[in-house]
Amino acid sequence: MKALLREYLTTLGERGGLDVLLPDLLAESGFRVLSRPQVGTTQKGVDVAAVGSYKGTEAMYLFSIKPGDLKRSEWEGGPQTVAPSLRQFATYRRNRIAPEHQHLPVVGCLVTGGQMHETLHDDWTRFAEGEERRENIAFVHWNGDLLADMLLTGHLREEVMPREMRSMLQKAVAMADIADVSAHHFEELTHALISRNESGDVAERMTAIRQITLAASIVHNWCREIGNLDAAWQATALAVLCAWELARQALADKPRQRKKILAAVAHAIDLHRTVGEAYVTRLGRHADVLNALSFQVASKEYLDRNLALFDALGRVAMTGLWSFHHAAQPPMAEAADGDVSDGGAIDEQAHSVEVVGLCVNTGLAMIAANPVLWLPCHDGQATDITLFLLLCQYTGNGEHVRSWLCRMVERLEFTVVRRQRHPVTYTGYEELAAQGSGMSDQAFRQGTGSSTLLPLLGAWLHLLGETAYFDRLAHLVEARLPHCALQLWVPSTDSDERLYTHDPSHGLALIDAGLGRGGEHLVKHIIAACEFEPSLRQLSAVVHHNWPIVLTACRRQGLPVPPHLWIPPGTDGADGTSEYGRP
Repeated sequence: MKALLREYLTTLGERGGLDVLLPDLLAESGFRVLSRPQVGTTQKGVDVAAVGSYKGTEAMYLFSIKPGDLKRSEWEGGPQTVAPSLRQFATYRRNRIAPEHQHLPVVGCLVTGGQMHETLHDDWTRFAEGEERRENIAFVHWNGDLLADMLLTGHLREEVMPREMRSMLQKAVAMADIADVSAHHFEELTHALISRNESGDVAERMTAIRQITLAASIVHNWCREIGNLDAAWQATALAVLCAWELARQALADKPRQRKKILAAVAHAIDLHRTVGEAYVTRLGRHADVLNALSFQVASKEYLDRNLALFDALGRVAMTGLWSFHHAAQPPMAEAADGDVSDGGAIDEQAHSVEVVGLCVNTGLAMIAANPVLWLPCHDGQATDITLFLLLCQYTGNGEHVRSWLCRMVERLEFTVVRRQRHPVTYTGYEELAAQGSGMSDQAFRQGTGSSTLLPLLGAWLHLLGETAYFDRLAHLVEARLPHCALQLWVPSTDSDERLYTHDPSHGLALIDAGLGRGGEHLVKHIIAACEFEPSLRQLSAVVHHNWPIVLTACRRQGLPVPPHLWIPPGTDGADGTSEYGRP
């Protein structure tokens, strides 16, 4: 476990990595953290300031963080080298240490995720002795080995990972190149953490949230090393759901600690967004090349390519929706010295807007270049379709999906008539693979007994003004699928207790979503049902403005996206507005 943590610490970056971990590590180790790293502020070389024990005496610690190994070229001689930053500690001591701490001895601590190269040891010793003599600041070095020991030994006891759960994490990392197996072990870990802390207090739940985020970070870094982000995507998505399940009860028990609890969950969300952005960036390089992504699937079978590409489209959509959510957050961060600086936050929001655009463009390019995405194999893939429609709708790109939906109707007509490769209700791979041409009437009726895709298609075709294609779809259902129950899914009062833990036995079915009475009637029927069952607004993730967690949970559980979220604005009421257009 120590070797695993040491490798993880070495690969952590300064921003969003060590700067997030170190303050929590210090707090759990008995330090009083006075300032944390800020973006867009002048820090005078000090990333973290804390009060702790040094040789048995209370002292003021000033920490400077350096990711990875420290090399000679990074020590001195350039604007981003380490030594000049450490020399600024004297200025920080004179101008920024509060009066009540001025009497404390000062310890300058250089923190590196990796090791200090041997060629630097003499330079470090001379520097530390010189600064202690001139400025009366004692300098120490914390490397990756020491941090790993702090994480695993008496300082944190079992704060990093309970002993009985470490094997689950080790298995998840060891199988990182086989994503489904890795995700299975990681899911076992999330279930164990939730069960262990079901009756715990807020502090215990906060610790568990940090543990699952750290575990997901380790899996991510391992996946990044081997060049496969599949397991990282699944692990970080599970970490977000696990973190929220732990947080939602804590939010109800301790509303005054809302900001602290949500900040802990935000670390898991940021990690998932980071993985998603890397995934979409890699995917986008070949998204517009005809069938390039289809040929990247390690199978020649149509079914395998269809499943893989719809899964990829869903991931692209979720990454865009998370970035859209992040870009809409208030751009305000408090600087360490009490001033308010929003420059860094605005930069992050601008970057999120760029990621949203990348996701929309990548998804549209994938659809245009890969005909396998023009019709799903099973009804459960309607969730991935809905997520991308949502992304396009929220970003004002709804018109760009018009041709995609029309092609879907055309392919649906052809496949239903042939009774081959049309969407079916079952999702098991063996059953899907066994679907051939010339299905018997009984097999056809069983495979098409219900659908959430058809009412979704009908509603969107009506809203986009594609009356001719809506009529074609309605005629197909009437002539070939009269036995098919068209339905949608909405949350119920017990959904919040089950949505985030992979328990799909909740929610309500919205039936009678037929197409026979026209698109206007269908949309009004859906809106009326949303108003009658407002449980979506009562979900804790929606109440606390983290609505993409609901989408992440629906995708994980294979549930349809609630129509509250995808009925576009301008379809409700005399004033032509709808409260369901954007959460």
